[in-house]
Amino acid sequence: MVDEFNKRTRVTTSGARAGDGGDVPRKVAREKYGSSRAQSGIKYYRVGTGNNFWASEPSRADKGTFSRDTKMHRCFRALPPICEVEPDELSTILTPSIAFVSIPQNDVIQKGPFVKALKPILENLQVPLPNEPSRIVVPCFTRQLPLIYKSFPEAKILKIMEDCADAEASIRSIRLKPHIPSPYLFKMSLACQITGALRTITPWDVFQTTEATRILDKLKPDFWMYREVAAVCGAQDNYEQASNLACIMREDPEPRARQNDESMIIIGSLIESLPGNSKIRLETLFELDTIEQKWKWMREYTEKLFKAVFPILCKYGISLEGHLQNFMVRVCNQTRSVKGFVYRDFGGILMHRSTLRDQGFDVNWMHPNGRILTDDLEFIWQQTHHTVIQCHIGNMLQALDLEGCGGWGMVRGELVKAVTCIDSNEGSNKLLDYMTTEYMDAKCFLEMRMEDTRSRIRNEAT
Repeated sequence: MVDEFNKRTRVTTSGARAGDGGDVPRKVAREKYGSSRAQSGIKYYRVGTGNNFWASEPSRADKGTFSRDTKMHRCFRALPPICEVEPDELSTILTPSIAFVSIPQNDVIQKGPFVKALKPILENLQVPLPNEPSRIVVPCFTRQLPLIYKSFPEAKILKIMEDCADAEASIRSIRLKPHIPSPYLFKMSLACQITGALRTITPWDVFQTTEATRILDKLKPDFWMYREVAAVCGAQDNYEQASNLACIMREDPEPRARQNDESMIIIGSLIESLPGNSKIRLETLFELDTIEQKWKWMREYTEKLFKAVFPILCKYGISLEGHLQNFMVRVCNQTRSVKGFVYRDFGGILMHRSTLRDQGFDVNWMHPNGRILTDDLEFIWQQTHHTVIQCHIGNMLQALDLEGCGGWGMVRGELVKAVTCIDSNEGSNKLLDYMTTEYMDAKCFLEMRMEDTRSRIRNEAT
């Protein structure tokens, strides 16, 4: 299999093959794995004053560096009637105010024990419960209220709280302040265009979160998870209205990490550098000063990541949307060694329907507009290639300047090793053949945007 794999890899001018870890020219690496960001089908935007606004937690020192004359990039636009976010108002996004509203239960759909899980937090925050037992309490961003009133005319505010939460890197996910004990993080609808999408939460995302958690719990994968235990969204047939009020409750794995004397780090933040510093955070944290040190560290990292991702893909047909923001790396505080990974955001997971059905799982729970379950196995494999190899590993190789130093050859070697070790009859051979083929379909950014617009127009027409 390795020999066949190497035959497909173009020979360099020195005679070394990428599969052997030799010197791979950038042209070959990009043709074989599409490593450049331009080929990934995704546009990357930066917002801020030099450093990446979306890297880990944005620097609080940046808050005061904007003026009213500065205009936000169009990738950060609010959906009317929500007010536009001005640059000097970013603090209201990073430390948002939270509203607790009561909604008639018939106006929402619940998944999991939402009311039960939220009740202790409401009591701790002294949020008054509605007098009518037919109403449910849902937290939301105060900024989102104009759209909530428009979509849910019977919504009533119970309490608004300032300075009680910090936004995570995705902005629409929040963590309550340390003085407010909570085992959960909250992912809530925010009708602002952040990078490529409007950050509301669709009903089909709500439908699949708890089901995906249940399935992965049974499979016991080799990574931790932000388990999504409960969720709620609007019950309207118009999904845009239903998406304006939604909340997903995630279990927080940080206490578990602290018990293990580990830190959890958003991987995307590690490939960014601070203003005035030529080194990326990854090089500084792990003391990677030479190409040899970077190559060795990246090989060990890739081996661990592939051991986490490919077994469930090969055996069960489950693809994680494993880009740099959805995975966090667990690092030992004493040795700075990589101990493992934490996965979050089940909205982008894909699952092979017939494979799960054959292994006794219920597969009759998907929302009519959902896409988590599919019969197209190659579509599932393609997502893993795009998010894990192209976006995740590819961006790290680029940031460490390893693309022309045997980086892609190392990735191929670790891919072959990880997949061939999986005991899944012919499944591993087929998966490896697909992952190492010379050409494959890739995401098309323009087509994705056009499809979003077409779906929106179709939904408004109905």
